[in-house]
Amino acid sequence: MVITETIEIFREDTSIEKFKKEIELLKSAGYKIVEETNDYVSFCQSTTIVDSDFKFIH
Repeated sequence: MVITETIEIFREDTSIEKFKKEIELLKSAGYKIVEETNDYVSFCQSTTIVDSDFKFIH
């Protein structure tokens, strides 16, 4: 089984500096950028479960 998590962030009224810090924080947590513009970023992270005891492989 594969579990995929997607996170979308929108800049809206946040400063570009704070927005970029949030992007770096999510990247450091292992999320990969799927789509990016100046005001929007979509991240994705997947995990494969190899048995019912929820032992993970990356």
